[in-house]
Amino acid sequence: MTETRWERMTAPELRALAERNAVVILPVAALEQHGPHLPVWTDSFIGHSIAIRAAELCADLPAVVLPPMWTGLSEHHFPFGGTISLDYATFAGVLRCVMRSLLADGFSRLMLFNSHGGNAEPLAVASREMAH
Repeated sequence: MTETRWERMTAPELRALAERNAVVILPVAALEQHGPHLPVWTDSFIGHSIAIRAAELCADLPAVVLPPMWTGLSEHHFPFGGTISLDYATFAGVLRCVMRSLLADGFSRLMLFNSHGGNAEPLAVASREMAH
């Protein structure tokens, strides 16, 4: 099976994927409570796992999956503890920096894969801003 995880690849392997116009998949998640029975890594784990499996199943489409962006917008979870959250400006800024880095690496296609409900609207706004 072809490797799809960015963090396991070398710079020359990633350069070759960029030359093939590969899609880069960024799981956008959160680090927050999920009740007393699940770890705070739940959204990040699920999003990253699904993105990796999707990339593996689409072997005819060159794709590579970044490690999950584990900091999302989760301020509504602060009362429960265990939550790390960004504000919108920082969230959008991190996404812009990731995109700028990918462009510098030769990639031109980015798919944002959300696995946290609190990211939906901020991610929609940020992606529209980045599209311009």
